[in-house]
Amino acid sequence: MLESYPLGAQGAQFELVMNTVEAPDGTFHVGLSWAEELFRAETIGRMLSHVGQILDAMVHHPDMPLGNVPLLSAAEQTALQAWGCNTHRHASLDLVLTSLARHVHANRGHGPAVRFGQPVV
Repeated sequence: MLESYPLGAQGAQFELVMNTVEAPDGTFHVGLSWAEELFRAETIGRMLSHVGQILDAMVHHPDMPLGNVPLLSAAEQTALQAWGCNTHRHASLDLVLTSLARHVHANRGHGPAVRFGQPVV
């Protein structure tokens, strides 16, 4: 005689696994299992949010290329822009570049040392 035996929670067999199931009522379920030593729950939550954005775009904008689907929330976009903004300028870079260009020109003896579009040094 066979009977059901409930299994305990299983650990992730791979670093990250996505399971998708369409229920009989037409709803679509997405679940992730992950190695907790590699991913934080917040990261997985963001991943699921991004999957939700893609699925939503597929339903409401079926002609939109996936590469055009905005995955980041407004807060994530703001954080990314702030993180990528370099407010420190290094004036010495211009001096080094100018000195290098003069050195190259002096050793060649003719023609431009550096050309970038219209400016020529």
